[in-house]
Amino acid sequence: MRPIRLRLAGLNSFREVQEIDFSTLCETGVFGIFGSTGSGKSTILDAITLALYGTVERATNNTQGILNHAEDQLTVEYVFSLASGSQRIIYRAERAYRRSGDRTVKASTCRLVEIAEGVETVLASKAEEMTKKMEDLLGLSVEDFTRAVVLPQGKFAEFLTIKPKDRRQMLERLFSLETYGRELSARLTEQLGSAEFNLNGVEQRQQGLGDASVERVQAAEADLQDAIAKSVSIAQELTNIKQLYDEAKEIWGLQEQLQIIQQKEVQYTVAQTKVDKMAECLGLAERAESIRSILEEISLSEERFKEALGQVEDADARLKEARYAKETAEGKWSESYLKRLGSEPHCLRRLEQLEQAKGLEDDLQARNERLTATRLEYGKFDRTR
Repeated sequence: MRPIRLRLAGLNSFREVQEIDFSTLCETGVFGIFGSTGSGKSTILDAITLALYGTVERATNNTQGILNHAEDQLTVEYVFSLASGSQRIIYRAERAYRRSGDRTVKASTCRLVEIAEGVETVLASKAEEMTKKMEDLLGLSVEDFTRAVVLPQGKFAEFLTIKPKDRRQMLERLFSLETYGRELSARLTEQLGSAEFNLNGVEQRQQGLGDASVERVQAAEADLQDAIAKSVSIAQELTNIKQLYDEAKEIWGLQEQLQIIQQKEVQYTVAQTKVDKMAECLGLAERAESIRSILEEISLSEERFKEALGQVEDADARLKEARYAKETAEGKWSESYLKRLGSEPHCLRRLEQLEQAKGLEDDLQARNERLTATRLEYGKFDRTR
């Protein structure tokens, strides 16, 4: 497990939100946590344990008294990575607690999130489910974690003094040796049972014989030497078995790594196919984007063309109407022209007659005027006389 970031608030002496960037601290490979007594050094380890397993090793009942007395809620968020084959997968463990008494707290929310290729997947959202999932991911129980990875204050001596059986079981869980340990233990138990059975047979035969003579003692001594020789042989066989076990363990690990690599290869092949399809779609989208303005202009031109077609149809209709009106007007004009040609001589004669009549009328009027003038002059002459 490689730590990346820790954020905590309301835990022990940390009231406000505090964040530790382990990726920066781990750049040189080694870093230390220093400070005076009570400054919160152990609280940082408590926050990691609380985020992963929901417990604080040095707290009463695992969580009692961990909430800052001036706060009503505490939160922890721990981001870390685990190796999976040739790559590392990032996980984020989140837990929040609220006050339920003077020194007791109650879990309000918890969540374990896997972050792979920028996609977040919730693996667990309940406290017990999250703790079980964390044990499966790390391969460690909370006791193993606090004994082998994060040792709280005063716990180093406990790690050194735990019972051999507990230490063996913990190391088996640490290095995934449970299966091999069970097989070896079963074989040794079987050999021990066989040896005890043979010993019981010998003891029964000895009791049945009841012979304690010098010869029998010498024979027993010879049997003892044979047993010692067999014991040495069995010890050598056990050493050979352990050597074979180590070799088989290494081969098993290599086979698991090969299987994981093959699975990843299949996943990468499938993912590459998807990436190629997405790249193809992206290329098509980019090319479509480059001609979108042209397509929009074509669409606009098509609409304008449809409008122009409509206008052309209207213009054709009006042209037909105009042609019909023109043909009608031309027919009427031709008819009028023929009538004019037919009536023009008569009209000219009539015009000439009218002009002659007008000339006669003008002469008659002139005569009437002269006659009137003559009558006026005669009237004046008749009055003077």
